Amino acid sequence: MGVTQNVAVTFDNIAINDCYELANGKIELVVDPNKQLLDVDDALGIIDDLKYKAQALLDAKAIGDTTQYNAILKDIEKDKVKLSSSNTINDETKDFVVNNINDLLLCERQTNSNTNKRIGAINCDAVVKNFIPNEYLEEPIIDESVQLGLKEYVADSEHWEDLTPEKMRDLCLDAGVKAKVLQNPKTAPYVNELFPVRIGVIFENAVLKSLDRPKNGASYPVQNPNLNPKSVIPDAIAESGTIQEKMVSEKKTRVYYWWPNGVFIDAKFTLRAEKMIYFKGNNPKNEDQIEGFLNVLMKENNAFYTTSWLGTLFGIGTPIKKSATEANASYLVIVTPVGVNLEDKILREAGSRNIAVLQSDCQYFKKGKDVYLKVSTSTLKNDAYLRNKVRLIGTYAGGASLIDFSK
Repeated sequence: MGVTQNVAVTFDNIAINDCYELANGKIELVVDPNKQLLDVDDALGIIDDLKYKAQALLDAKAIGDTTQYNAILKDIEKDKVKLSSSNTINDETKDFVVNNINDLLLCERQTNSNTNKRIGAINCDAVVKNFIPNEYLEEPIIDESVQLGLKEYVADSEHWEDLTPEKMRDLCLDAGVKAKVLQNPKTAPYVNELFPVRIGVIFENAVLKSLDRPKNGASYPVQNPNLNPKSVIPDAIAESGTIQEKMVSEKKTRVYYWWPNGVFIDAKFTLRAEKMIYFKGNNPKNEDQIEGFLNVLMKENNAFYTTSWLGTLFGIGTPIKKSATEANASYLVIVTPVGVNLEDKILREAGSRNIAVLQSDCQYFKKGKDVYLKVSTSTLKNDAYLRNKVRLIGTYAGGASLIDFSK
């Protein structure tokens, strides 16, 4: 008995007689020059495997397994190339799966655009659900290597605790930060003002290290002359993006847009009793800083676009003037200690400009004399105030970073 197998065929002007025999025309096998016979089961198997791989990708990200994450991502990219060149499945199915792979890759790139050294959490669940049935999502498929990493993560996570403003202050006291201020005759008289500032700088550096983001040194002019300061310097910059469908040469085409400066990230520390970050007055020298952030983001229109997913992966696109806020691609990410809230006016003012505000807090754990900080997954705070709620929301999170109390 021969081996049965599903294969791809084409029909050329065929006719069937009453005995269900081929009376006219011909049936031809679809031949792959590299494989002799192009297997339909192979193509369908790739699609079925993607259900597992996409979920495993998110699981690897969640536990911070960079090696496993990169391996799965490369595997998915290879599957995409195979499917794109396959002629054994219908175009509708192929386009559906390939387009959703592109969306997933774009989601990953938005958070990891600066470096690929550390995995940043991003809310791509909605994209994954487009081609993973509910039964897979209800019971996530995790391969053996990810399961092992997950066990290590759970065991280690017991050491992580909420990093409140008071705890950050105490850690700095234990590390001798205040003592150093007092030891210097020039700074000792101003210890009550300088010590909180030093804590803020240490917190900011640890946050950026956790997010694996370089310190931003660029200054952005504020368009409103009544604001103080006249320019703002967010702690870090990230890329934002969006996808739109347009008619190109009479064909519906996905167009990918991205803004290199579409996301402002800023770490905020306070020891105020009310534990609140205000729209104005957090720092007398930077009275209108947050409003300045919103002012600059609202004016951001330096974008790039491409119709190729490869362009989004490598940052290759055509420059275009396009409003990030109007395209639902402007974000302000504020990182704080646990228990610190954002004044409602920040959320309302950002929402009125169609800028999404996300907030992350932080955890810490001690290992001997070393103290580690990690930024938790951010959450959207002003959904109720946004003019347009349809957007690709990137959520920012970081890995464990050793706090440097000396800087």
